[in-house]
Amino acid sequence: MPQCGGRGPVRRLAAAAGRRARRRRDLALTITIGVAVGAWSAALGLGGGSLTVPVLILAFGLGPHTAEGTSLLVMLPSTTAAAAAHLRQRTASPRLGVKLACGAAPGAVLGAFAGLALSAAALDWVFGLFVLFMAAREARRIRPTCQGRSPGGRRTARSAAR
Repeated sequence: MPQCGGRGPVRRLAAAAGRRARRRRDLALTITIGVAVGAWSAALGLGGGSLTVPVLILAFGLGPHTAEGTSLLVMLPSTTAAAAAHLRQRTASPRLGVKLACGAAPGAVLGAFAGLALSAAALDWVFGLFVLFMAAREARRIRPTCQGRSPGGRRTARSAAR
């Protein structure tokens, strides 16, 4: 017997409206995260993967291989825009950059094959250990700054006044 009152079409319309609202919310969240990652990586000179990969895994539920591949796609326009800004400010060395890029391109191909050859668990471990190593290195590098010395070991004006 057919439904009276048209409850079926109303439910379908409500469900479609809910899906559209979720897509808009997801798009807004994705763009917001993209702006944050782009600003963070450009400000610190990072490739962005150390921030993008965990966000893609935790916020979007991607596996490590897909998160790393997507991170590379995200960083292409971001690094291009940031590099252009640094070139305008003369805070980048084009000569050194081109030389390093000549080695980085084949290295990236080898690295992609190596990463894809690893299991998801092994890739998680390698990435996690790399991030921990970098965090320890940075903590050790900035520690003297907290004790009145600059990262180069020179006394700061504040510590010299004591």
